[in-house]
Amino acid sequence: GEKEGEERGGTKGAVLFTVYCFLLLGFCWWLGGVINREGWLEGGGIRGERGGGRRTEDKTYRVEVSLEDVFNEQILSFEGERIEVCDECHGMGVIHSNPPSCPACQGRGVQYRTVKLGPYQSFKTEERCSACHGTGTHPEYICPKCHGHRHIRKRVQHTVPIPAGLEHGQVVVLEGESDEYVDHESGDVRVVLLLKRHRYFDKDGDNLVTNMTVPLKEALLGFAKTIKHLDGSTVDVQSTDITGPGDELLVKGMGLPKEGGGRGDLRVRVRVDYQKNRIFSQQQKQELVVLLADGK
Repeated sequence: GEKEGEERGGTKGAVLFTVYCFLLLGFCWWLGGVINREGWLEGGGIRGERGGGRRTEDKTYRVEVSLEDVFNEQILSFEGERIEVCDECHGMGVIHSNPPSCPACQGRGVQYRTVKLGPYQSFKTEERCSACHGTGTHPEYICPKCHGHRHIRKRVQHTVPIPAGLEHGQVVVLEGESDEYVDHESGDVRVVLLLKRHRYFDKDGDNLVTNMTVPLKEALLGFAKTIKHLDGSTVDVQSTDITGPGDELLVKGMGLPKEGGGRGDLRVRVRVDYQKNRIFSQQQKQELVVLLADGK
C-alpha cells in the first residue's frame, strides 16, 4: 500500500509538471505573438520615454579627431545607419488609400492559433499575420519598398562641427538624428570625439607643444628657424640669447581655438645637441675654458 501511494504521488507530480510546462510554453508563444504584432523587434528601434511621449533610442558613435582638424576648425563627417519612415508609402505600409483586406487574416493583421494542453484544456494565441506582415492588407497592395514594415534602413551622413576647446572624450549631441519611427519622437545621436596622438605636436589645454633640436653652437649664440604648422604654414622661431635644454620659446596665438574666441599659444621646447662625437684639439679645449670661465 505504501509503495502504491508513492507511485501515485510520483505520477501526480509528473502530470502537474507537464501541465506547468505546457502553460509556460503557451505563455511564451502568446508573448512572442504580441511582440511580433507590435513590431518591437522590427528594425531594431527601441521605444523610450521623454517628456511623456514615445521616443526612439539614442545612438552613440566614437569618432577619432586629428589635431589638424581641431586646429583648422573642421566639420567632421561620418557614416551611420538609420531607420526612417518609408518615403514610398509614408509609413502606411500599403500603396493604396483603400486596399482590400488580407484573405489570410481577414484584415485583422493577426492570426489565431489554438494550443492544446490536454484532452480538456486549450487556449488561443495570436501573432502577426505572416502574409500581410500585420498590415491587414491584401499582399498585392503592400508597399514594395518596405514590404509592409513601414520603415526602411539606410546609410546616412552625420556632420559634427568640432567645438572650440575640445577635450579628449568630449561628447557632441546631434538632436533628433537617431532612428525615425511612425508616431515616435526621434532620439539623439551622441558623438564621442577621441583625439588622435600627433607625431610632432602635443595638446596642453588650448596650447600646442612641440620640440626643436638645435646644435650647441646655436644654443650658445642664438638661432632663427621655422616650423611647419598644422595648417601647412611656416612659423618663425628665433632666439638671440643662450638657450638651455628644456627652455621654451613662446609663439603667441598659434595654438588651438579657445572656447569663447581666440587661440592658445605654441610652446617650442628646445633640445640641445651636444655633438658628443665631435673631437676637440687641446688648443680648442683651452680656448673653451677661457671663454666659459666664471665671471668672464
